[in-house]
Amino acid sequence: MADYQNEDIAKTIDDSKKVVQLVKDYSKMELLDKGSSILTGVILIIVVISLSAIAVFCLCMALYHCLLSKTNDPVLSYAIIALSLLFICALIVLLKKVLIENPVIKFISNILFKKGG
Repeated sequence: MADYQNEDIAKTIDDSKKVVQLVKDYSKMELLDKGSSILTGVILIIVVISLSAIAVFCLCMALYHCLLSKTNDPVLSYAIIALSLLFICALIVLLKKVLIENPVIKFISNILFKKGG
């Protein structure tokens, strides 16, 4: 009878080790999944910001030529564009919680706390 108990205890210990290893492997896979999702989001944001900066530059040059034909003064054209961009930057700073913080927190919390697969 003692042999059966020892075998049961040994089997329970082996099963416990297997369960711990499975939980460890699952945690690694979960971390890999969430890490890759966050990294994908960061790379996407970097690409979008880079392309947006190029687009804004091209639009500013087009606006410059349009304003130059109206004002006949290159300095005034550049000043109008610069003031417009500073105004947009000020709006972004004032609305940073709505435009930046809340979407980032929502994106990361969706990745970290999503249920199921």
